[in-house]
Amino acid sequence: MRVVLFDLDGVLVRPRGYRAAVRATFAHFAHRWGLEPPEPREADLALFEAHGITSEWDMVPLLLAALWHAARGQGLALPPSLPDPAAEPVPPPARVAVSSIDIGPWIEPLTTSLSPGAIPSQEAWALHQKGYIPFAHLPTPLARALFAETREVRHAPITRVFQHYTLGSATFTRTYGLPAAFETPSFLLREDLPRPPAAWRRAVRQAHARGACRVAVMTARPSQPEGAGLNAAPEANLALELLEWDGVVPIVGLGDLAQFGPGEVWLKPHPAHALLALARALGLAPEEAHRWTRALLAHTSPPRLWPAGQLALAVVEDTPPGLRAAQAARAVLQRAYNEPVALLALGLSADSHKARALARTGARVYPSWPEVQAALTAWGCLA
Repeated sequence: MRVVLFDLDGVLVRPRGYRAAVRATFAHFAHRWGLEPPEPREADLALFEAHGITSEWDMVPLLLAALWHAARGQGLALPPSLPDPAAEPVPPPARVAVSSIDIGPWIEPLTTSLSPGAIPSQEAWALHQKGYIPFAHLPTPLARALFAETREVRHAPITRVFQHYTLGSATFTRTYGLPAAFETPSFLLREDLPRPPAAWRRAVRQAHARGACRVAVMTARPSQPEGAGLNAAPEANLALELLEWDGVVPIVGLGDLAQFGPGEVWLKPHPAHALLALARALGLAPEEAHRWTRALLAHTSPPRLWPAGQLALAVVEDTPPGLRAAQAARAVLQRAYNEPVALLALGLSADSHKARALARTGARVYPSWPEVQAALTAWGCLA
């Protein structure tokens, strides 16, 4: 029984929409401060990911903190708080150029203190309160607005603006029941591109449908399970439509993990994320999959979903947390059923920082999609 768990952004989808939304949100606040900074580079965003900071809801606050610090270093007098997102931007001729920003000092303290499943922005808020440099340099009103409630759209101005750009203003209002602060199309729908070729995606859909090789997608993107109310953003679901896998291949995102409890502790690298994706790949309905996963996490042995000793699991990721989730899930399964579980860990990244981080998990790392596709074919699945 061969099962492949795919990450979404960076593996199945080129996340150009998220990248564009990061840059748009960063510029949105920078221009209302009256600043004209350089755009965040792809290397900066890859550096975040290499250190396990994979959510844009954490990246943008850290980028803005670094920008504020750089502007003050140039002698600029900035207010000690975020600008109003609905305010008019300062006209371009009146903006002050910021030559460069350095995100390294903002990542290193988080790297050393961040525990698995912790939210980086919340840890940044804690470091500010403890007086850790460079977070202690931020005025408390600004640090609170940047870091304190990044997962609460109604209370986090940066997240709220970012969700305008990702979803589009109309879907933003439908999702959160809030009026749109400005009009924008969905950057996800406009910019995202599938990474694997269309013929291969069709073959995967058919292989999964007939049970020849089971597949699921596990992603940190917000997702909108059936029956979900406000705050369940359909970002993962939009990507499944882009791949033409909707209605066939299951996806397990942030919204699907909400039944386990509040917060993001259940996201990869937690084994719950990989176990739930495995159960959905093997055909369990959402409620059944949650019960099966809860039983395993409670150190019991729910019914085996594959012939004894016959589970082979592969995971394809572009950042370490998903690989660690699959490795932790394998340990849970081996303990529960007292049998080996084969695991093929594949990393996909051409970025040197990310490739080294992936290799440290023990994964085989490839720089391009065709090599990953060839590795899965050699493994005996998804030619």
